[in-house]
Order: sequence, then structure tokens, then C-alpha cells
Amino acid sequence: MADNSSSLSLLTVLKPGGSSHTGAESKPAKTIDQMIALMSDRGLAITDETRLRQVLFDCNYYRLSGYFRPFQVNPAVGDNRYRPGTRDVDFLIPYTMDEELRNIILKGTAKVELTLRSRFAYLLASDGNAYTYMDPESYQSVRSKRGELLRDNLLRN
Repeated sequence: MADNSSSLSLLTVLKPGGSSHTGAESKPAKTIDQMIALMSDRGLAITDETRLRQVLFDCNYYRLSGYFRPFQVNPAVGDNRYRPGTRDVDFLIPYTMDEELRNIILKGTAKVELTLRSRFAYLLASDGNAYTYMDPESYQSVRSKRGELLRDNLLRN
């Protein structure tokens, strides 16, 4: 049994050149050209093949499928044909907007995190010295619901 305690444990579980999936069915990988051809065969009007190709390469088919499922006839029962008149931009535009929103949120949360860390370090250092944060006595004795001292967990990490 593989050790799954590491953040890289997925790499130890995957088989070289394939996944750890052991199901009876086998589904061969498709090239981007094959994915685009499949989407076209299912009735998708491709208006920006360059953009579709880039998104498939950067994002992958299955992540993108969450954006095009509403434009398919009945994917829940395996009918993956696109509704008549569906164009790639119908789901590429919302995908791009979600990507931009995600980047804005991540940029904002990174700024908040940096500000909090900086102010925390400044206030601790102002109250002692540059290494006050390592002294358990510089923290309040607050306990978690399980009874652990939160400062001990903080100092361990």
C-alpha cells in the first residue's frame, strides 16, 4: 500500500504513463486534435479553434466540460451532442470570465495574507524582538475544541 501522507503521494500511486485507475474499462487518451474533432462531430460550431485548442491544453477537457455540459442535449444519460447552434464561444467566454475572477480573488487574498503576516511580525517584534514569535509565553493560552493549546500547534508548524 502506498504512503499517502505526503503532498506528493499522488505521484507515488500513479503508474508510469497512466493513472492509478484500475477499472475494467479502458479509455485511451485523445490528442487535442481528436478532442476538437469529437466536439465538432457532436455538433459544436467552432469559431475560435486557436482559443479552444489553448484552453483544452491549459485547462483540460474534463474541467472545461463543466462549462459546456449545459449546451449538450442530455449528458447525464450519455447524449453528449451539442444543442443546435451551440458555438465554442458560448462556454469559452464564461470560462475566461471565471478564470479572470479567480485571478482577481487570488491576487486580493494574497495581498491580505501578506499584510496580515507583515503586521503580525511587526507587532510581535515591537513587543519583544525579532524572535518573539518563537517564545510560547508571547501567546495567549487559547485552547481548541479538542483542548489543545493553539499556540503549541502554531509553534509546531
